Amino acid sequence: MGQSGHDVRQVHEFLAECVARQPENKAFLDAFLCNLQHLPAPTRDASPDDAQALVLQAIDRQDWRQVLVLGPLALLHCPRDASILVAMAFASQACDCLEAAALYVEQALQSEPERTETLRQAARVFLRLGNIDRAITLWQRVEDADPYDSEAPRMIAELTLEKMRRPAPKKPANGGSEMQADEAAPSGPTVEHDELSDEHTTAIQPPEKPKTLVLTERQRLERAIFDHPEDENHYLRLADFYLDEGRLYEAQRTLNRALSISSEVHVREKLEDVNLTRARQQAQTARQHADQQRTVDALEIAEKLEKELQELEFNTARVRSDRYPDDKSLRFKLGLAWKARGEFRQALEPLQAGLEVPEYRAAASMEIGEILQRYKQFPKALQCYRQAAQLAIKKPQNEPVRNEALYRAGLLASQMKLLDSAIDYWEELAAADSTYKDVRSRLDKLKEIGETDTFFPSTEAGRDEP
Repeated sequence: MGQSGHDVRQVHEFLAECVARQPENKAFLDAFLCNLQHLPAPTRDASPDDAQALVLQAIDRQDWRQVLVLGPLALLHCPRDASILVAMAFASQACDCLEAAALYVEQALQSEPERTETLRQAARVFLRLGNIDRAITLWQRVEDADPYDSEAPRMIAELTLEKMRRPAPKKPANGGSEMQADEAAPSGPTVEHDELSDEHTTAIQPPEKPKTLVLTERQRLERAIFDHPEDENHYLRLADFYLDEGRLYEAQRTLNRALSISSEVHVREKLEDVNLTRARQQAQTARQHADQQRTVDALEIAEKLEKELQELEFNTARVRSDRYPDDKSLRFKLGLAWKARGEFRQALEPLQAGLEVPEYRAAASMEIGEILQRYKQFPKALQCYRQAAQLAIKKPQNEPVRNEALYRAGLLASQMKLLDSAIDYWEELAAADSTYKDVRSRLDKLKEIGETDTFFPSTEAGRDEP
């Protein structure tokens, strides 16, 4: 290595054998890591080496001795691979080569200083080595890189509490060095102490009061879960916290954790609601993206997510209807799900259950009318639309249902050649909302046709039912 222009690959092979035989030898490891920095990075089209595959297999088996033997050989082909460097740090720690573990993990952080997974694994290594301060720092970097990560704040809170509980290492009475004191208690964090002058050696120094740890709301809830993992209420409160922040994925993960320790129905139903909300959000975002991009791939993704959403809505409605068979509102929602799937005959009976629920009566009447119109039962369908409009006028929140019912009633009346009725429906709609769809242009056209007497309304046209 002292010669200019030396063959870094050949040096690597020599040193790989050295560190494999003596993983605790710091001189070997320093030289190995120094030379490693001069190895060229692999090309993009380079295929994985057999040594890499063997290292991964040894990691899966947690065969740390084998990792220490194969890892250096694999690094010849991927010298910047932080995952292998971290694995070698774990292997060194398992084999009581603590200094080697620290060097390997530092090398991994140099290779991939911003990668979240590298920071996460490095924090775990430093925690095993007893360096709590460094572990906390790395978890803070994980949290900065991914504010939605749930593990990082929990680990920061736990390690901060652990750091406060641990006593500071004492100065050895026999005059030994600080390094010896640290070695005597390797699991504690490193604390520096100022030398006491001769004139103060007899003074009694009062112990410092521990600083009050201020945790965020999320950290408090994570800590509560850590202390009492059997209490579902902590999970539910944390999920509500995430929902308030609009972090649906984190809420979903938290509720899944709650479901693993609880069989309560309300936990399952809360998770069902979050699953639906997240699926709707994803489908809506994908559709907006597809409308903007207008590419085949974007359209396929939007259609796929919309289909998955429809299936999720149907399954959720069916499960809840079966769970509460006497709940008419759930029967109505199941009818809507059947209708969305195109199963109109199957939808008719559960939709009728909505007629018995005051808040859904108007919507149920309109949905039933649409199905009856599809099967050409026009008079009954028109009656349902009229009923829906009348029921909706009693409740301001049902205004969208009323507008749609009047619009559909006008369309069907014009199809049945009931000119005066169609005009009445659309005039009523235009008075409430003149910008609704194309109601204004349809109304003008219908009046124009009536004035020229080219359209003859007939009450008999729609009475013949199939």
